[in-house]
Amino acid sequence: MPRWILRMLAIMLSVLAPAASSAAPSPWSLYRQHDFFALHAALLSNSNDRQFIFLRAADAFAYGRYEYASAVLRNLLSRSNADPAPEADIREMLMLSERARFHYSAALDAVEPLMHGGSGGSGGSGGSAQQLASIRNRAALLAAIEDVPPEVLYPGNENPLALTSDGMLGVRVDDLPSHLLFDTGANFSLLSQSAARDAGLAVRSTDYRINGATGTGIRADVASGTIRFGDGTAVSNVVFLVLPDAALRSPDGRALSGAIGFPVISILGAIRHLRNGHIVLARMTADRGSRTGVALAGSDPLLQIEYRGQRLACRLDTGAAQTVFYSPFSRAFPGILAGAQRSRERIAGMGGASAVDDYKLRALRIVLAGRAVPLRNVRLLAQSIDTDDGGIFCNIGRDTLDRLGQYTINFTEMSFSLP
Repeated sequence: MPRWILRMLAIMLSVLAPAASSAAPSPWSLYRQHDFFALHAALLSNSNDRQFIFLRAADAFAYGRYEYASAVLRNLLSRSNADPAPEADIREMLMLSERARFHYSAALDAVEPLMHGGSGGSGGSGGSAQQLASIRNRAALLAAIEDVPPEVLYPGNENPLALTSDGMLGVRVDDLPSHLLFDTGANFSLLSQSAARDAGLAVRSTDYRINGATGTGIRADVASGTIRFGDGTAVSNVVFLVLPDAALRSPDGRALSGAIGFPVISILGAIRHLRNGHIVLARMTADRGSRTGVALAGSDPLLQIEYRGQRLACRLDTGAAQTVFYSPFSRAFPGILAGAQRSRERIAGMGGASAVDDYKLRALRIVLAGRAVPLRNVRLLAQSIDTDDGGIFCNIGRDTLDRLGQYTINFTEMSFSLP
């Protein structure tokens, strides 16, 4: 999905550039840099330190073990607050874990103590003013959907479904035929106001706001309904963010009816992408070749690539047409911009557009799931913007994925595999 839509819905996290050091990074710094792949290995030792236990819960959440993560976090909240892990971090992670289980009321309850008082929240939360403002904003959305039941998957017959070259999939939203972007990068499913109205959905007003490319906020309404796929698969109780029609347009001006977001995709099982542009919604992963793990930062799926022998975390974004590298990549490899073509590009989105320094790299060769993938005319944003979280080096789009031919994404097994 274009990054101007994705970051409207992404979890607001601190921007921390990776620091060069001869010492091994601490587990806490790995967590802050979203390096859940290294964090998993760093947590193999035993410790009853409160911060260490929190990081174990964060690791469990990153690999889809939501029930275990919630249990650990609730236990932490029942203990003394004298240890370093702030209450705001624990409650935010518990909110994310319950939200991932589609327990919206429990997610709201998790952060309710942070809704009152100053930047310190209730009970000495330790959260920054920015973190608490973000949590309170997301609580406004949870308050509007707390009575929505959990999503339910009804498996289909596993017949191939045609995915267009621009990532669109024909579905029905309740009884309305629609073409929606199949988008692992969208933290929620999306509908335009006109599509929600035509589908007959009951739209609820909320105080939830999302940020555009220029930082200008816009309010999103919410609705729930059923997505029906052409193979008989259906997912009920889907939460849609309902946005103004003008806000759901691609940077080239094309109108979008909406997107199938991560919460729906995450429960579909093994999603096989075939060479002929079709996908199969299967119950089990078919690929038995090379494989790499997938981890979650909020609702952003991450996988690792290799470049010049270094492993780097990148978002997996089937909704984005083009792979984009971020400023941490140029800081990690200072010579990468030598000879690159520089321009000043606009990033369009809701609330307007912003100009950023944009570089075109003639060629890069990355390794993904054990397979070398040559890329040409690669875009690199060399300055920090909203899409640029420290420790996340790129956004893998359909151009890179298409070069792999066939592949399978499975958020039940938290894996990305090749034949």
